[in-house]
Amino acid sequence: MFKKIVLAIVVLAAISITVFIKQFNQYQSEGELTLAILDQPATVSRDVLGIPYIYAGSLADGLRTQGFIVAQDRLYQMELYRHIGQGRLAELIGERGVQMDILMRTVGIQQVADQQILMLSDDARDYYIHYIEGVNAYIEQQVDEYPFSLKMLGHSPTPWTLHDIVSLQFFQIWGSTANWRVELLAQQLLDTLGSELANEISMVTINPDDESINEARLTDEVALGLEIDPKLYAVLPQPMNAASNAWASDGKKSKNGMPIFSNSPHIDARIMPGFWYPMAIITPELRAVGAAAPGTPGFGIARTDNIIFGATNGNSDGADLYIETLDPSQPDHYLEGDTSLALTIREETLRIKDADAEGGYRQQNLRIRSTRRGPLISDHGMALDYSRAISLRWATVGSLADSLGGNELLVAKNLDQARAALLKNPTPLSHIIVDRHGDVARISTGHVPIRIKGDGSKPFVITDSEDNWAGIIPASEMPANIRPDRGWVGTANHRVVAKDYAYENYSSFFAASWRYRRITEYMTDNDIMSSDNHWQLINDLKNPMAEQLAPIMIEALANNEETEVLATLLENWDYFDTRESAGAAVFQVMTKHYLSEIFEDEIAGDLFKEFQDSIYYWQERLLLLSQNNNNHWFDNKNTAATETRDDVLVLSGKRALLELNQSMGDDPADWQWGKIMTITFASPLIPGDTAAKWLGGGVHPMFGSGETLNRGGYKPSKGYEASFIDSIRFVSDMADPDKIIAVIPGGSSGRYLDDALHNQTEAWLAGERHHLWFSDKAIRQNTVKTLSLTPAH
Repeated sequence: MFKKIVLAIVVLAAISITVFIKQFNQYQSEGELTLAILDQPATVSRDVLGIPYIYAGSLADGLRTQGFIVAQDRLYQMELYRHIGQGRLAELIGERGVQMDILMRTVGIQQVADQQILMLSDDARDYYIHYIEGVNAYIEQQVDEYPFSLKMLGHSPTPWTLHDIVSLQFFQIWGSTANWRVELLAQQLLDTLGSELANEISMVTINPDDESINEARLTDEVALGLEIDPKLYAVLPQPMNAASNAWASDGKKSKNGMPIFSNSPHIDARIMPGFWYPMAIITPELRAVGAAAPGTPGFGIARTDNIIFGATNGNSDGADLYIETLDPSQPDHYLEGDTSLALTIREETLRIKDADAEGGYRQQNLRIRSTRRGPLISDHGMALDYSRAISLRWATVGSLADSLGGNELLVAKNLDQARAALLKNPTPLSHIIVDRHGDVARISTGHVPIRIKGDGSKPFVITDSEDNWAGIIPASEMPANIRPDRGWVGTANHRVVAKDYAYENYSSFFAASWRYRRITEYMTDNDIMSSDNHWQLINDLKNPMAEQLAPIMIEALANNEETEVLATLLENWDYFDTRESAGAAVFQVMTKHYLSEIFEDEIAGDLFKEFQDSIYYWQERLLLLSQNNNNHWFDNKNTAATETRDDVLVLSGKRALLELNQSMGDDPADWQWGKIMTITFASPLIPGDTAAKWLGGGVHPMFGSGETLNRGGYKPSKGYEASFIDSIRFVSDMADPDKIIAVIPGGSSGRYLDDALHNQTEAWLAGERHHLWFSDKAIRQNTVKTLSLTPAH
């Protein structure tokens, strides 16, 4: 009886807390509200999922209303992003944010934003200002309805500024500039293995359109003894978390005679409500329906009356690392040949939330030293030869235009106008554009140096004052595929550079070719594409890497009595990484152990974990090595025997068998990929599985892998929990007047216990469709709430 009473008290307490949070976490989503900043009345219609459709009298009012509504739903998320981008995260979350703040201050995001603001055209400036007016109207007049998560932090937002918006955009640009993390890995491999062995396993990238191969050149090394603090590695941009797929079929290849567009950006969208904010802006001069990045005006993915646009990370290499020599005879000087130059020194102060400090905050001084190439990132979280330092050079610095192109892209009327807007875009993306005339294109953007020395795959050694960059590749000469005869375009972060491209050292870092090969296979097999075909492909789970590597595994495993069961499971597998698949589980676990058995005798400890988690670095190379049974890399230097590939595969199979037995039992009939591959949709504020269950989206069996179009990427060193996933699935047929097929793994609202926090998660997990409504008729038919916004005058 006592236990029942205690349980009843706990349940009642939980219900009371839930009711309390919901009561103090509400916001006005219908009725009438005065919004003085508007020139004309506006309305916000919400559908059953809580997705807002803004009707305004002008684009200026549409952007103002966008800022207001996004703040209403996502203010906590916006504040978090604002603080991260400005190197002020520790002000919100304390010590956990210090390392990220140090990185952001060192890189100098704020200084780049200030330079950009001075260059903005009137139209670009107004584009930001109108949005900011809406954000600030919410902050200033709706104080009583701030989200509960901000109240829990004790944080009161201050008005946003032009600097806040622009610096947030450059933080997002910076987050897509992730290849230099792999340069650090390459340097550590050089330090550990020497140039000959490091070069044998350097990164391989392939353009499947012409099968051209690029191998990174890890020669002429300087041994640094480089060690990197795991705390620093934890906050560096993650190449795997800035991935995506996008493709389009043109009017001739599409069922209804108009282009069909698909986009599925892959980022870490596990914290509810996810990254993207689905919405619409409709004015007399514009109809745009899609997904916006909270804190940024306009759209990242959208359909207008004239075009559809979206993007993937293009992996254009816009950042290089340099090995600098410090002058031993003069403090804070460095050498270029025999010339000693003074380091530029910038002082910054971090403000860190600390309950034990007076006033609740403490300060930490930060001294940032720079060469003429850029800041010395090795001063903060790295250890290396005392006479050396590593600087970072970002091509975006000094290469700015009068806008970032977003304002012009939004109102473009055709493919050519869209391309003109993208010429100003500094983000290293590969864009897909379609227009109502039936045209399609893939267009690369970003600021990429013309490298005359070095290929950007490892830190470049400074020996004299001669620059290894000869300017920036002209935007009009960036890789592009416009109106192709084959009738489709696509990108999956793969190597898009043709073998005859004029700029040889464009980038040594791209995703492995598997996902793009699957797009190509599907497009080739289907002469005419419908929106159903596109939706099927966006949910596709075929693993093209396994299709090539598994037969090699099977041949070796089948010849050993103990591992024969694994060979049978792989042989009966269709190469689709579904939740129910035993073959998918065997392949993924086998590949993890195979990689370890090949390389861990040469690369150990934390360095192997970084190598292991950098799957783009080794995947194509692993397949190439596996073509030769007697490659010396298969020999374990710690044993007297000389191991072959097949020996290593059998040993890997035995270890995989042990892991599978321990995790799912010893009956292969019980093995399923989804039993070990999981995904956790976390609470916006409180970590852990328990909070995820009650305040987030819960823990679920997962599907896919890093090699499938429907992404379920994970870090092998940390198990099989998905971390980079489809943050939105977006399919739009230009011939469909009423709707876009779209679903996100979360919801529109970022508020605790709100119905729209994760009301799309179940459909996302099931591969089901939701819609964004495009026509006035469809929006009207699906409206469940309307908020009328009235100017003060």
